[in-house]
Amino acid sequence: MRRPHFLLRRPFAALVLAIGAALAFSTMSVGTASAAPAADRGGLSNVASKAPVRYYGAISMAADGATGVSYDYRTKNAAFKRSQRGCKSRSGYPQTCTKIVWVSNGCAAVSAKFNSQGFVKRYKWASRARTAAAAKAAARRNFGGKIVGWTCTTR
Repeated sequence: MRRPHFLLRRPFAALVLAIGAALAFSTMSVGTASAAPAADRGGLSNVASKAPVRYYGAISMAADGATGVSYDYRTKNAAFKRSQRGCKSRSGYPQTCTKIVWVSNGCAAVSAKFNSQGFVKRYKWASRARTAAAAKAAARRNFGGKIVGWTCTTR
């Protein structure tokens, strides 16, 4: 039997090829029974069957424009609780803190206009943006105002 010419000139290549073939055959299993869980049968792995993780964020705002934000909470309710707590700690009027917007796996922003006494007279929010800049731009669009709060969650 004649050897291929590259094996004659390069003995290291022959060694690597032989080791690779040996490893490939040693890891193969032929006709073995498996005690895999039912979820693994049929070629589906556990990783592929898991639902995507959802992260929630929220923004709350008080009458004086103080905001509370939250991000990366497992539930919408937990995100709002954290944003309310932040709003109440920053505001001179904690009883006026209101839940404004929530977001899941994205970004949100709130823009506000103030009256002459310094209280919020109007606000606009945007959510479901992919970036903070897009959320802020959407909150300002056709409204103006000042961005008073924004948040982004992990995607």
